[in-house]
This record gives sequence, C-alpha cells and structure tokens, in this order.
Amino acid sequence: MYNEFSKPTIEIDLYDNGIYINNIIELCNISEVKNIILNTNNIRLYKKVTSNIYSNANIFSPINNLHILDINNPDFNIREDVKVIVLRIPFASDINIQQLENVLDRLNEKLNNKPVLLEFKNNNEDFNVPTYNRLIELVHYKIGKLYFGALFKSTALITEHPCNAYVCNGHNCHSKKSSLPRYLYITEKGIDPYKSYNEGLIFMKNISFIEYQ
Repeated sequence: MYNEFSKPTIEIDLYDNGIYINNIIELCNISEVKNIILNTNNIRLYKKVTSNIYSNANIFSPINNLHILDINNPDFNIREDVKVIVLRIPFASDINIQQLENVLDRLNEKLNNKPVLLEFKNNNEDFNVPTYNRLIELVHYKIGKLYFGALFKSTALITEHPCNAYVCNGHNCHSKKSSLPRYLYITEKGIDPYKSYNEGLIFMKNISFIEYQ
C-alpha cells in the first residue's frame, strides 16, 4: 500500500448516482489519501460527500476554494476565498494563440497573487515538445509565476529522485515510496491512473453499478 511519503491525490467528478457516491466516499476515507479534488458545482452533492469524509485529507473543490478556468469557456468570476486557480488548456498544436493570450491577459487582472496551477486537457493529440514549450513559454510570459500539478515532473526532479517517474524499484526506493499510482482520476467510467484517458488502464469500470466495500 501507500506510505507517508507517497501522498496520493484523488480527483473525482461527482455525479448524482447513489452507488457511485457510496463508492467514492469509501475511496475518500482510505487513510493514505492526502489530497481530494471534488469536481462539482452541486452544493448538495458536495456536502453529502464531505460530511462523510473522516480522513485528514486536504479537500479542494470549485465550491469552497478552487476555481477552474477553461480557456475554451472561461469564467472570470473568481471569488476572494479561492486558494488555487486551475488553468486548463487543450494540448493542441493548432490552438488559437490569440484567444489564449486574451484569456491570460484577463486572468492576470484577476489574480490578486493567487497561485495558478497549469493543467493540459487531453486533446487526442500525441505529445510533442515544440507544442509543450510554446504553450509553457506563453503562459509563463503572461502570468509570471505558475505551478504544475502532480501530473507534471521536472527533469531535475526525476534525475534526482527517479521514483517520481517510477523508474526505480519500489522496494529499493530511497524514500520507500509505493509503486502504486499516486494520482487517481475518478469518473463514472472508472478509475484512471494519472488522468491518462487510456481506456485500457481504467479499472473499477462498473463503479456506478456495483457497490464496493
């Protein structure tokens, strides 16, 4: 299982499905889980889940302290109590750069020193370095300081600590990290390690129909 150094995060899309809700509450209460991201604007569902979480995990949600800004449908009504802004950008070589620049300029006016966490949306396009560099440089130029989520690892971090890219044996790891995935994205489709959007990697695919204990 996980240990104190692994700090796993689970990101969950909430749906109004009784079996699904019961299952994710069980997952949220796994003691090793350190961070929980609840994607919903439904206050009733949010309260139902959070009122049944008894672990000491950090909870983030658009309802309480998280603002998700998607450049394809940007919402600039950023509340004062927001702690983190997640900037979602489609990873595409044909992205509308002018549109992205306009969104970044407006976002910059609203920041008030709030941290920006960059997240690329899957766009069914193979990863390529020129596109990645182009988007990163533009966001950095417009926003200044930005942060990367658990799905991003710098080459320096991987070189110094190979376990962060799972290129060392879990048993021989310097910090004894588990070999289990440390970022789980949960939807009605099932559990997707590292938000890969790869159907072959998704497990617990009947999460909305079978109640797990």
